[in-house]
Amino acid sequence: MSCLFSSDHKTGLFSSARIGLYLAFFFCCFMIFWHPFTYWVLGFLSEQPARKICFFSKALILDPAYSTAYKSRAWTRLRMNDLEGAGNDFKEAAQTDKADPLIWFGLGEIKLKKKDYNGAISDYSECIRTDPFVPYPLAFLQRSVAWKKLGRDSRALSDEIQYHYLVKDYFAALDVLQKYLTVYPKEIRPHELRGNIRMELKDYDGAIRDYDLVIRRFNRYSKIYFRRGLAKKFKKDYEGALEDFSSAISYAPRMADAFYERGLLYYRMGKKELSVSDLYAAGKCYLNLQDKKSVLSCADRIRKMDPLSAFPDELTAKTRELK
Repeated sequence: MSCLFSSDHKTGLFSSARIGLYLAFFFCCFMIFWHPFTYWVLGFLSEQPARKICFFSKALILDPAYSTAYKSRAWTRLRMNDLEGAGNDFKEAAQTDKADPLIWFGLGEIKLKKKDYNGAISDYSECIRTDPFVPYPLAFLQRSVAWKKLGRDSRALSDEIQYHYLVKDYFAALDVLQKYLTVYPKEIRPHELRGNIRMELKDYDGAIRDYDLVIRRFNRYSKIYFRRGLAKKFKKDYEGALEDFSSAISYAPRMADAFYERGLLYYRMGKKELSVSDLYAAGKCYLNLQDKKSVLSCADRIRKMDPLSAFPDELTAKTRELK
């Protein structure tokens, strides 16, 4: 027993443990300093553009498909006015990350600097298309610059309005809209945007007037019926809102939001069966949109209105099939 725990044996154990710790330490150092992410972080933290490019380049040597390093190097080169280098880096990044709107925005910036205004418009448009639900505001602003250079003032003003609307600078948007409508008084589409802005500012009467003008020209425009229905709901004109939501559904039978809002109105009017039917229809439409949260919201509301209904369990079960 004494041999088993002799001092020599203990020393051997401690030596082995120390060697293991050293090896682990060197392995960690190797992994840290030879990992592309480490060099990307060093480049991101560097203040000097040349050092940034050096670190991003080292990251790309270790991982030639590292799109984040390509994008970071591209933006650095763009700030240094190295347009060719930046363009090549953005194109490399697009090979693996084509859905990133910033890549297309960067390519648009390069073409704008090169005075290739049509090319810039194409890239800014692609930037907006890559994520239509969360459009990139600066793409509209820069595209308006390109339109203006080509003498397309109406397009330029339209994009400028859209930019101010997206960044929630509503009063600036209204100012540009007024200028637009003064120059192009017969245009109808700007009234839709002005209606939306007035909705944000809680000017529901003004919004309804704008939506009325749009509907007179485009009388099957489901989205405008829905927006006007919301304005009427906020004014407590429930009958008018119900009529507009019904019109929206007649022209767009899968408009989930219209079914949902009409269902809530039916419930307010004491029409429980119609309310449950509409909320169930809304839930099915939201399922098609892969909107799990909204489906569960419909199920929850139906359950509170009619505890015996089988619809909530059916909708909840189907959400488990969503990704």
